[in-house]
Amino acid sequence: MKNGKLVLFSALVMIFIGCAGTKAKLSIDDLSIEGQVVDEESDMGLENVQITITGLKGWTCYENTDEDGEYLIDDGCIGLKKHLGSLNVKEENKLDFTIMYDHDDYKTYDMSLLWDLKYKTFNPPIISLEKIVQDEICPVGRIPCMELTSGCCKDCPSGKYWKMENKIEMCKDIGVIIIEGNSGAEYLFIKILTTQVLNMEFAIDGYTVVETEEEGFAEWDENDNSLTILIVDDNRKLEIKGTINNEPFTQLIRWNEGATAEQTGKLEIRWDNENSMFITSWESE
Repeated sequence: MKNGKLVLFSALVMIFIGCAGTKAKLSIDDLSIEGQVVDEESDMGLENVQITITGLKGWTCYENTDEDGEYLIDDGCIGLKKHLGSLNVKEENKLDFTIMYDHDDYKTYDMSLLWDLKYKTFNPPIISLEKIVQDEICPVGRIPCMELTSGCCKDCPSGKYWKMENKIEMCKDIGVIIIEGNSGAEYLFIKILTTQVLNMEFAIDGYTVVETEEEGFAEWDENDNSLTILIVDDNRKLEIKGTINNEPFTQLIRWNEGATAEQTGKLEIRWDNENSMFITSWESE
C-alpha cells in the first residue's frame, strides 16, 4: 500500500505542477472597446468618423462611427482577437494601445490609452472633434486636392503643374507644346472649327475659366483656332463658353483619355449648324 500511496501522490504532484504551469488564457468573447465621437460645437454625434485602433504589438482595428457617433471594437477585429487570445493574463493584464479619429471635415485627433483587462468593457472618453475651417485645410505652400490621402498637394508656381511621379510630388514645367504624340503625350491638341461662336473661353475639369488660365491647364490660340490642353488625369471635362447670335452659349464635353489615345494630335471639334452645338471627331458624351 505504501507503494500505491507513493504512486498516487506522485501523480497528484504532476497534475498540480502541470496546472500551475498552464498559461492563463483570456476569455475574449465579451471584451469590447466602446466609445462615442461628437461635434465640438453642437455635441451631436458624428457619423462616419474612421476609428483606427493600434496596439503596441502591431495589431490594428478599423471601424466607423454610426449615425449617433458611437463605435464598437470587439472580437470581430481579428488582430485584436488574436492578440488577446495569446496573452497570459497572469503576466499581462493590461493593454496599451492608441486610437486615431479621422473625418474629412474635422481635425484628426489621436490618444494613447491603457486598458485594465479585468474590466470587460473599456470606454474611452467621449471625443469632441473640431471642425476644419476651409482656410486651415492645408498648410502654407500646399493647396487642397483629392490626389493625395492628406488632401493637400504642393502649391506649384505659375508656369508649372502638379504631378505625381514614382510616388514623389513634382512641380513640372509646362514646357513645349506637343502637337502630335501617342497615349503617353502630356498635351492634347484640339482644332476648333466654327465661325458662329464668338468670344470663346474654356474651362477644364471643373475649374473655372479664370482658374484654367491661371493654372496653365489650357492655351487658346485665337489665330489658329486651336486649343492645347494639359493632361492631368484620365477623365476629362471641357466646358466651352461663348456667344452666338448675341446670346450666351455653353456646352460641356466629357471624354476619357482612352477614347483619344490614338487620336492625339488630330482631334477636332466642329460646329453643327442644324443642332447648334459642337460635335467631336472622337467618342464623347
